[in-house]
Amino acid sequence: MGDTRSLIIHAGTHKTASTYIQHRLASNRDTLFKNNVFLVSPDTRKVGRCYELATHIKCGKFLRVKKFLQTIPRGVDSAILSDERLTQALIQEGRVESLVRVAEKAGFRVKLVFFIRDQPDYINSLYVQEIKRFYHSMAIDKYVSRCLGKRALRFDYFEMFRGLIEYLPNGVQFLPFGSAWGDPFDRLMQGQGWSPIGGWHPAEAETLNDQIGAKGVWLARKVGRRLASLGVERRLIRGQSRFIGRYANQHGWSESRFYGLDEALVQQIRDHYLLNNERFSRMVWSQSWQDLFPPVKREVNVFQLSDLGQRRARQKFRALVDSVVHEILQEKSDAFPTK
Repeated sequence: MGDTRSLIIHAGTHKTASTYIQHRLASNRDTLFKNNVFLVSPDTRKVGRCYELATHIKCGKFLRVKKFLQTIPRGVDSAILSDERLTQALIQEGRVESLVRVAEKAGFRVKLVFFIRDQPDYINSLYVQEIKRFYHSMAIDKYVSRCLGKRALRFDYFEMFRGLIEYLPNGVQFLPFGSAWGDPFDRLMQGQGWSPIGGWHPAEAETLNDQIGAKGVWLARKVGRRLASLGVERRLIRGQSRFIGRYANQHGWSESRFYGLDEALVQQIRDHYLLNNERFSRMVWSQSWQDLFPPVKREVNVFQLSDLGQRRARQKFRALVDSVVHEILQEKSDAFPTK
């Protein structure tokens, strides 16, 4: 082992199977350690939630970051941690430079890994996540307009990472994300040159697909609108995806994945990011974005009550809205207005 050890930070981005990667890292903790790689434990009960480290970096508290690094065992060649929340902390001006300096003093060479996803798929996936957590109940065309307006920089990789690109090729690794590229955990491991004898343990089934499906999106929107009409303080239940998730799991809705972007919306998103996508892709991968993420025609998959032929089936589905609202009332009664 040399004097300098490697610290691999998988920092997202959001909606690129980070939870899946974190679960597979956890299930392979012993295998990693046998290969002299230490998996840094999260500071919450949830896998991959390194809140304190992200907060320290974001707030510039690098003495605490140094103390954090000093908790890593001295006898390992490498350490790895994963938390998609680190993206926003690391892209702030000066944060990576400070992290690299502090890590060097602690005996580490930092390597940052980010997965990059085509914006239409990213926006569609984020829409599902926010709908099921009751952040809003808007239609997807309005959501796209919002993303390309007030939130445009969140999906602009060139603007986000322009301060990190100078660390290529040694300090930062950008990996294209998508089904065509294969398993993201395997690619993360391969990118570090890690391949244990006997291979890696597989992921648990529940980490493979967390979508609520087209029916789940319909239900979440209807529940969200009902809550708004009742004057419910939705901020008190935001993030509570379990209310919709339990029905999606029970009925297998995730097998029919929601995809709400028609060709016009996909083209609108692609056109919006065309120039900066090309800039980013040429600088990072020396290839055209269009070659790495060629347009793929996807069928819109949404659910409407009219899809259910029988009246009884439609009534039964409408009743689910009442059921979910009642469950929320039982668990989050403080969010409901008092009479």
